[in-house]
Amino acid sequence: MRRMNGQIWALSLLVAVGSNGQIPPKPSIIAVGPYLQYMTRTNVSILWETSEAATSVVEYGEQVPLTSRAFVEGQSEMHEVRLERLKPQSCYFYRVLSKGTSGEESASEVYSFQTAPEDDVAYAFGVVSDTQTNPPVWGRISTLLFAERPNFVVHAGDIVGEGDKKEQWTEHFLKPAHKLMSRVPVFAILGNHDKDHANYYRYIANPSPEHRYTFTYGNAQFFMIDTNRSVDAVSDQYQWLDHELGRSKATWKFAVHHHPPYSSDENDYGDTWKGQSPRGDLKVRPLVKLYEKHGLDMCFVGHIHDYERTWPIREGKVDSTRGVIYVQAGGAGGGLEDYAPTRSWFTAKVHRDHHFVIVSICDRTLQLQAIDQNGVLFDQLTLRKRGQDHDGRDALGGNLGGRVDAVAARHLHVQDHQIRAQQLGQLDGLLPVAGLAHHFVALFAQHLGEIQPDQRLVLGDQHSPGRARAAVGRGVAHAPHSVVAAGWSNSEGHRLR
Repeated sequence: MRRMNGQIWALSLLVAVGSNGQIPPKPSIIAVGPYLQYMTRTNVSILWETSEAATSVVEYGEQVPLTSRAFVEGQSEMHEVRLERLKPQSCYFYRVLSKGTSGEESASEVYSFQTAPEDDVAYAFGVVSDTQTNPPVWGRISTLLFAERPNFVVHAGDIVGEGDKKEQWTEHFLKPAHKLMSRVPVFAILGNHDKDHANYYRYIANPSPEHRYTFTYGNAQFFMIDTNRSVDAVSDQYQWLDHELGRSKATWKFAVHHHPPYSSDENDYGDTWKGQSPRGDLKVRPLVKLYEKHGLDMCFVGHIHDYERTWPIREGKVDSTRGVIYVQAGGAGGGLEDYAPTRSWFTAKVHRDHHFVIVSICDRTLQLQAIDQNGVLFDQLTLRKRGQDHDGRDALGGNLGGRVDAVAARHLHVQDHQIRAQQLGQLDGLLPVAGLAHHFVALFAQHLGEIQPDQRLVLGDQHSPGRARAAVGRGVAHAPHSVVAAGWSNSEGHRLR
């Protein structure tokens, strides 16, 4: 019996120590994250979740070892630390640390991020929607998207399949995209499947009221709208959007929301195999009037699980001089849908596959690329704006007094393997962005001499209770053209909750 007890003790010790003779580390209490949210030129939010109530600490700096610390008093399972007084367009390194009730401290790996740039710097952003309940696809999409090294990503809603299920936020959305989201901020908006649930406010950090907001990045301004709520002309959202669009002086203006004003899907807005369809969501059509009034450049939407890009649209018809382009990018995970059997009058390009969109901007040149889950480029568009008015605004803005011209689509006859090689050559940094924009402008140089200086060219076809929050460095002024959003202070640069 004594011998047997000794054997059992020895076996237990072997299991505890491990085959290499070392005691294995205790499991980390960091269950989800860290990941980045709502970045500006000087601020960023870092979020993570622990498996038990714990303290919150972020170590950060411009080099390793990390010399600055930010923390939240008290203990919580969900943590948010907002770093402030950062340098614009600067790379920072960070890690998070949490100490649980047992006294054990867990630390993440060291990650990095880059703050937003000034107006005159080239940048790129990704567009996704409808990640829903499909971790394998979303994992592939997020990996391919990170390979493009975007400065940030916008998400047009339906982040998960069932917003009231916590595990879908952690296991289906955050964990598969950890490589991306730990280094690149994602600006998201609600979809119908998210159900406006407390989980959205727990895991997504936006300025109050969080279901709609606006932010600037470089020379662009983004208007994030909750189309699950009313956008009728008398609604609060409509009035807010009219005001914010009217005051915007950004060179590029983009709207992001879930439901599409125009879409060629086969059944969401009527069974197009058996009857007529409004070819889009009539509940959000009132927004079109605002977009046309204020010279919006593009509107990114989801809801329909496929890709569609429209021709420039104004007053219910294709208008190459003053139209708004709508890009449906609902293919980041949800089950694929299909198109109506007849082509819509507004359709420029459709594609049925899981995908993402990458948009690169260098000053007044924009390049859009749509890439499928295999890394194959299947659509691209280049826009170039020419000239400014006396206020420095683009001639397209405001009252649309400027003239816009369209050049007929001239597709580059590039084979798939050539396209793939081109993508792989663009993986590092922002220099290829500027270079690529220059390349496309050069391709159409023969047409530029015919364009007037004021033309736009078309080339190519309340958080949930319990989340610990901190803001570090309060009282610091933002740089010019910083965030203009309800619930934020332009003079102090911190969240007003």
